[in-house]
Amino acid sequence: MTGQPAYGSDRWQCFTWSGPAVEDRDRRDLTASTPPLRIQDWPRKPKTMLARVCQTPEQAVGWLRDQVEKLAGRIIAPDPGRKDRLLGYLDHRVADPAIAHHCALGPCDVLCRIGNHNRIVHWFYPLTGGEVVAWAIVPYRSPDLTRP
Repeated sequence: MTGQPAYGSDRWQCFTWSGPAVEDRDRRDLTASTPPLRIQDWPRKPKTMLARVCQTPEQAVGWLRDQVEKLAGRIIAPDPGRKDRLLGYLDHRVADPAIAHHCALGPCDVLCRIGNHNRIVHWFYPLTGGEVVAWAIVPYRSPDLTRP
C-alpha cells in the first residue's frame, strides 16, 4: 500500500482480557497479562492479549460488538440502560445522544473515534461471578506508509 490511507491508520488492533480483579501494580507491569492502567499501554502488553488485527475500523467495531453481545448477560452495568446504550454506541447507524459526543462530522460513535480521530477506545466492566472484562481497539499506522 502506498500513499495516505483513507483513515489515519491502516490497521486496528483488538485487545481483550477477562479474569478476577487485579492490583494496580500488576496492571502497571507491561509484562503481565492484565489490562493496563494507561490505555495507551495496550500495545505494550503481552501479545497473548491481542485478539485480532482488523484491516478496517468497521471490522474492529464488529469484533467489539460481538464480544459485548457474548458477555451482555454477565455485564454488571452501573444503570439499567447502560448495556443497551453501549450496544447502540457500537452500532454506527444508531446515534444515542446520551453517550455519543459530537465532532465536526456530527454524532461521534466508536467507529468515528477509531476511524476518523485515530483514538483508542477502551471498556472495562465488572461481570457476574466476581470477574471483570476489558476490551480495547487501538488504531495502528504501519511505519512504512508515506507520511502526509
